Amino acid sequence: MKNFKRTHQYLTLASLILFLFLQTACSQHVIEAEPEIDSDVMLQNLEAVSPSFYNIANEETTMVYYAQNGSLGTPSSVLAFIDLSFIANNLFIDEVVNTQVYFLDSVSEDGRDFSLLIHAERADGSTVSESFVQTDEDSYVEGDTLYTTLSSGSQNIRVSVDELVDGSTELDLVIQLHVETPKDDNSWGYIGKISTLIGYGSH
Repeated sequence: MKNFKRTHQYLTLASLILFLFLQTACSQHVIEAEPEIDSDVMLQNLEAVSPSFYNIANEETTMVYYAQNGSLGTPSSVLAFIDLSFIANNLFIDEVVNTQVYFLDSVSEDGRDFSLLIHAERADGSTVSESFVQTDEDSYVEGDTLYTTLSSGSQNIRVSVDELVDGSTELDLVIQLHVETPKDDNSWGYIGKISTLIGYGSH
């Protein structure tokens, strides 16, 4: 099993504090949070949800960004969206009791690929999972934001991350994932964000 490094920063307060602030020197956001679970448990959860994503996550050059409700907030604060129809037409946030989100940043000889897996459990015990993989369109950086287009096969989304390491395209240790869906005029419409994902691993 991949030996993940615990790549996070600890806050000085005894309890977990999540905060978002604007740096005075630039417009880039910085978020700090402490993981609720260790990498082994995170990988076990991922394997149970998607063996194919688990295999990608075990690659040495894959960084896994993970979010779940609990200390990071309620399901509606983790999945902070106008609606969840891009995941499933019959999924509504008020019926979600547990959620797990995995955003994979994979580097190989062929380049860099991103993928996203969202797993939600309803109060009645039923579950919904949707995965998105990178399209043929390359990711790109504009200003201080990285953009990439992902597809589930039936639904395209564009995701963006503002939390980049200064002077590079590398994602910071804790990020937010902003999501847009296509509009009728072929532009992108903002629908919300995955509020906090914590990085496990290193490139």
